[in-house]
Amino acid sequence: MSPRSTSSYCRRHDLGLLTRTSWTDARTAVRQIEKGRASGGRWSLLLRGQLQGQLVQLGRFIDRNAGKVLFVGLLVLATFCVGLKSAHLETDVHNLWVQRGGRLEREQAYVRSTLGEGAGTSSQLMIQTAPPGGDLLRRPEALLSHLDALSRATQVTVDMYELTWRLKDLCYAPSFPTFDESYVDDMLEKLLPCIIVTPLDCFWEGSKLLGPEIPAHIPILGFGVQWTDLNPQRLVGEIQKVATFGGSFPFDTIQDFMRRAGITSAYQEKPCLDPSDPRCPETAPNKRSGRAPDIGAQLTGGCYGFATKYMHWPEDLIVGGVQKNRSGHIVRAEALQSVVQLMAERDMYHYWKGHYRMAHLDWTMDKARSILEAWQRKFAEEILREDASFEYRNTTRRPIGDLHVFTATSLADVMKDFSQVSPVRVALGCLLMLWAAAARDNPWGSAILGTVGVLLAVAAVGAGLGLCALLGLPFNAATTQVLPSLALGLALDTLFLLDQAYRQGA
Repeated sequence: MSPRSTSSYCRRHDLGLLTRTSWTDARTAVRQIEKGRASGGRWSLLLRGQLQGQLVQLGRFIDRNAGKVLFVGLLVLATFCVGLKSAHLETDVHNLWVQRGGRLEREQAYVRSTLGEGAGTSSQLMIQTAPPGGDLLRRPEALLSHLDALSRATQVTVDMYELTWRLKDLCYAPSFPTFDESYVDDMLEKLLPCIIVTPLDCFWEGSKLLGPEIPAHIPILGFGVQWTDLNPQRLVGEIQKVATFGGSFPFDTIQDFMRRAGITSAYQEKPCLDPSDPRCPETAPNKRSGRAPDIGAQLTGGCYGFATKYMHWPEDLIVGGVQKNRSGHIVRAEALQSVVQLMAERDMYHYWKGHYRMAHLDWTMDKARSILEAWQRKFAEEILREDASFEYRNTTRRPIGDLHVFTATSLADVMKDFSQVSPVRVALGCLLMLWAAAARDNPWGSAILGTVGVLLAVAAVGAGLGLCALLGLPFNAATTQVLPSLALGLALDTLFLLDQAYRQGA
């Protein structure tokens, strides 16, 4: 340091000693207190003086061994940055939001220990929202469009492990008693539909979602049936009339089960959204009149599936943004929701385990999970594709709203995408910080200090994250999106203070 710089530093030091004694030299402030010339917290000043002395010694050591300290520091930073390769990104919502050691975590652990990992069901939601100021219940077109979109989405298939998987292979379906007669079990297996919670179950059109795609053959009667034309009570009565099979067919068991489940005429006595549909049954209340039903009145109180005592979909589950009149009937709705129930991976694994379709396949729970995730992604893609052409129906040209989809897999995909680090954004952020440091530091030496400081700050943040990865700490969206920006901002604040001190000492 030149004599001129030394004298300038001494003048600033003396000025600071006069105006900010405890900040500039805490030991001097303690001596002044001991002489009775000042007052203050003696113990805190002693601690500050000790820290200032240690920092002075550290600074002198770094000044004497600048090259060695720089080399070791860069080596440590580079070593910790390598730890980023072993970073584990946590995207499971349960692990992110459930409190460790809390009551909810204990309940989840109990469920897993009792039922097993991956048991239960998963819900795939399709939500239709009205346009601004619109009403989805004014005309049947909105529900008919809802039916079309849901029908196409539930018909998607995935080809995995040399097999084609449909909704029927993955969905959660109601159980039925087993019988000694194999043809009865085969018939019921084809007829029993997937459980779909939907406002369409208030109308005959809800039966179109249940299939089966190929009519289930009734060997006793010699024809096939689908839910669109199936009256379970009448079907059992017709079978009972066939005397040749009357002794072997378990009528009592089936009739008792139907009575307890509330299975009667299924969809045959529900109103049709489109009475002009040739398949609309004659038993529909509005078939002869040809008038559209009062949709709001039908949806009031919820809807019922084909088993009325077990399949009651509450009003709040299938309709949203409702307005009611004084009598409590729905007159307006801004959203409709349908829920497709799928098996969880554990249930699907046990359902297909030992099946002849799995003879060539090493069937595992991981394979079941991958099939479910692939089908959910394709289900979501199909709904989004339908939404792109959903604004108008070709027949009426009236706006009927938008479609939205939510699945467990889509949530995990969103969390995973949001948690990924974008190299382009990181590089752009570093360039902006370099520009800010260089633009602020006009002197050449100060500009070099700012540039090197920014690079060291970036390396320090990367090394800190790498150390966390080496310690086994999981990363999440906050780690990758928020923490680096916050840490770099704090580092730049310190860098600007260092630059200011460098300017004053120059």
